[in-house]
Amino acid sequence: MSLFVRQSIPVLFLCLNLVAVGIASAETPPLPWSGSYQVAVIENPSVLEGRVELTEGARKLRRLRVSTDRKSCGAKSVPNETLLVSPDGGLANCIVALEKAREGKAPLVAGSPFLDQDGCRFVPHVLTAMVGDTLIIGNSDPVFHNVHAYSNPGYYTRFNVSLPNRGFQLKERLRRPEILELRCDAGHRWMSGYVYVAPNPYFALTGEDGRFRIEGVPPGQHEIRIWHERIGELLVKATLPESGRLTARVLARSQDPPGFEWRTDPGSGSSSATLPQTSSEGVIR
Repeated sequence: MSLFVRQSIPVLFLCLNLVAVGIASAETPPLPWSGSYQVAVIENPSVLEGRVELTEGARKLRRLRVSTDRKSCGAKSVPNETLLVSPDGGLANCIVALEKAREGKAPLVAGSPFLDQDGCRFVPHVLTAMVGDTLIIGNSDPVFHNVHAYSNPGYYTRFNVSLPNRGFQLKERLRRPEILELRCDAGHRWMSGYVYVAPNPYFALTGEDGRFRIEGVPPGQHEIRIWHERIGELLVKATLPESGRLTARVLARSQDPPGFEWRTDPGSGSSSATLPQTSSEGVIR
């Protein structure tokens, strides 16, 4: 499929698209970033692995009501994907990252991650990418969508693009490490999603069972970031052993107040001070 599909488009859609692009360039502040990552041979690499668990167990959230364009969206409601928990408590869609690693393994591939709008949902709900990747944005619905990406925290517009109909695709270059919060301003207020843009290849997204694994990590002390859209954020310092592994159990709670607790298995490395936690809006608790 080509990135731009040639077809007859109402003038209104073209105007909306031009306006959206104009808004993005007007609202986006400069983003200085002096970071760099170098590929290097790592001797005696380590492994960071573990599981994120919701302490209150499995929860089933109420579905989100589709209030407009039900025929085009194909449903009266869509799943609430903001807190996906397995039957035994595993928490999906958590970011685990070593963002301050400046050298190490090469990325697996030069990526072109794909973000779709399908069934009036962002698919996937949480997408991972690296700085320098080109994000391809698609529309699989027979309805007008737009993707409004905000920085999180800060809520500055990074881009705001329109996809008038099924089959449209656009490209956006990901230039800075950050979390992008996604919304659709075309009347689809229930739609939400995230793109995590990593500064290096040392990151993982927990699966349906809550598990994560990061291989080829330089041994030594690292700052580990754990993030979830509803739980918030935790920064912890940990030491990974040479030719070994650090196995972590991360306990999450979604209320009273939301937060994380970091635990490690004895003999699998060591952890030091846990840094101040923040909510997903960046407020220190």
